[in-house]
Amino acid sequence: MPPQTLTSLTSLTLISVPYHVGLRASPMHRSHVSEGPDYLKSAGLLSLLLGYGQQHNLPLPLPVHEFEIPPVEDTFEGEIGRTFELIRRVSLAVTAARDAASFPVVLAGNCCISVGVAAGLCGSRELLRAGGCGNGGDDGGGGLGWDCYDGGGVLEGVDGDSARVSAVVVEEGGALWDEGT
Repeated sequence: MPPQTLTSLTSLTLISVPYHVGLRASPMHRSHVSEGPDYLKSAGLLSLLLGYGQQHNLPLPLPVHEFEIPPVEDTFEGEIGRTFELIRRVSLAVTAARDAASFPVVLAGNCCISVGVAAGLCGSRELLRAGGCGNGGDDGGGGLGWDCYDGGGVLEGVDGDSARVSAVVVEEGGALWDEGT
């Protein structure tokens, strides 16, 4: 079965991860990084994404599911323990979104969350059917590749000559890109 294209997805899943090293901003832990996801949402990110869908003839109205990764600071100790648990939870959320034919947009306060996005895509039934998470580089082989942009990145699945966007990771200060394919 060929991988899904952007137009075959049935919804958008906005996954918020408003943490830095597993902590949400508070008077005790002042971190502007962890405030990024909430700032992007309050600045109109959802409207921008829906406008993108209109420009690219996606079936509208596109249902939007919002999900926030639950806090980990009470359960997991230390920066490393909290961070690994967030990565695990993001992976599960991304896998669930893709398996439900939804396009995951992950709003993260820390770049390490990209590992969870990649793991979540690798766990999705769609990518497993397409050959898994092999080399997504320039050799044209199937798999998953990562393109970095200022403040975020795009995970792309590469299948022969055709690339498709599998997920977007937006970090604070990052700009959305204009997909060239």
